[in-house]
Amino acid sequence: MKIISKLAAIVLVFSAANAQAEVVDYKTILEISINEHPQIKMLREEYSVSEADATKDSLLSNPTLDGVIRFKDGGRANDEFEVGVDLVQWLLNPYRKGIKRSKLKELEFEISHSMLEFVAKLKNVYIDAVLAQQVVKEWDSYAGYLIEKKDVLEEQFSQGSISRLMLDRYQVHLSDIKLVQKEAELDVELSRQDLNFYMGRPHGDMTWNLSGEFPAMPQSDKSLEYYMSQALNNNWELKKLEEKVNQIKNESVLADFNSWTDVDLGISSEKDKGEDRATGPAFSWSIPLFDRGQTNRQKYDALQKQLEVAQEMKQQEIKLNLTKAYRRLKLAREKIVELEKNVLPKQEDLLDLSLQSYQAMQQSLNDLFQDQQLTVGLKVKYWEAVKAYWEYRIQLELLSGDMDVRLTLVDQ
Repeated sequence: MKIISKLAAIVLVFSAANAQAEVVDYKTILEISINEHPQIKMLREEYSVSEADATKDSLLSNPTLDGVIRFKDGGRANDEFEVGVDLVQWLLNPYRKGIKRSKLKELEFEISHSMLEFVAKLKNVYIDAVLAQQVVKEWDSYAGYLIEKKDVLEEQFSQGSISRLMLDRYQVHLSDIKLVQKEAELDVELSRQDLNFYMGRPHGDMTWNLSGEFPAMPQSDKSLEYYMSQALNNNWELKKLEEKVNQIKNESVLADFNSWTDVDLGISSEKDKGEDRATGPAFSWSIPLFDRGQTNRQKYDALQKQLEVAQEMKQQEIKLNLTKAYRRLKLAREKIVELEKNVLPKQEDLLDLSLQSYQAMQQSLNDLFQDQQLTVGLKVKYWEAVKAYWEYRIQLELLSGDMDVRLTLVDQ
């Protein structure tokens, strides 16, 4: 069938004047964007900065050296030196390293999600560009058909075969379609500018051509249960909350010993004038008589419960958003199937009958134009449904953490 064969694949090409221009497809755009886009460069540097901060927080404090030298008239009287370390801090160092690991994992989840979010936006922009070009082709084809009829209609009017009313209706209709055509052309230009932004190219660079087939809709969709399972295992926000819980647990241990951290252990050496040097162990301890860490325990217990509630709320929010996106995905598929198998073929048959009726002088040319415009409108509606399908498909992938950087995601 003519319409179905046209809908089966799209290859985007621009005018013959640009035939020698650089041709880019989705893979090329993705590679250029990941290497050139400032957001990706910033994410790489952000990890380096955070890693340095986390490492600094996990380092042991430097040992301390205390010294006293006393003098009397005629020479030195005595001296005293002490070298010490915070013993409890050394013993608790594994917990500080655990906090560092949790912070870095949280950051890794954020950066990974930002990368996937970037790819999701790029996919949507690419699909917008493909569909915008297809819509232009549909309206260009119809506008071209109307323009071809212009001389014929004007000649028929001069011969008295059609009325002034019919000619005026035609001219108004043509003007309306040209406005629609301009709007579609603007959508193409804007979508190309969006792709330039992602590729790190100048805003007005239009020296490249977009080429590539639009991905075919998979034969079937993964189940909602699959996306739910993936989300509970892979969603970056849930993973980040899990690491936050681990971080709070380590901080809670440190808080329990917070009142004991002034325990210093070291070596003391002292020598008075005329006597032998005396060397031995030295220590100091801040006795936890009043502050025994009880407020810290209360604080971290409350924080841990708060995070548990946040985890539960986030799970419910993700399930709700997945359910909404999945229902819209299924609706988009139903619209695509209905338009492809029933509506568009029937409209094509009706258009053929309308043309026959016009040729048999059973209806006016304006009626034929309206039927042709309806056909183009239904084709555009079809592509809008295709766009919606892929938008919700990408949203499901992003919510569940099941994102594939490839454009074509055909289920195996």
